Amino acid sequence: MIPGLTQLALEQAGYRVVTAVDGLGALDTYIAHRDEIGLVLTDMRMPRMDGIALCRALREHNPDLPIVMMSGAVGPAELRLPGVRQVLPKPFSADQLLAVVRETFADSG
Repeated sequence: MIPGLTQLALEQAGYRVVTAVDGLGALDTYIAHRDEIGLVLTDMRMPRMDGIALCRALREHNPDLPIVMMSGAVGPAELRLPGVRQVLPKPFSADQLLAVVRETFADSG
């Protein structure tokens, strides 16, 4: 799913979505809106800060923040990082995306 379709699928399911164009933008957005963000959905490969570096930086700000990592390059075993609750292999369908998001929220309490 391309980013616009991912956002559309989440919004149509009733989620409020805040987006960023790269890893540093995602970190800045999280810092600015941390009280409003209950889950981060990020890609492994992004400009300016990859998904692994973003996960580490987010954990410094909120060790309990649930993170879902998307990747078409590496498997779930390689992405077992602190904070990463789910790995969503690409490509994925809207139904797969929503199932992972629901499961992550349910597991987070």
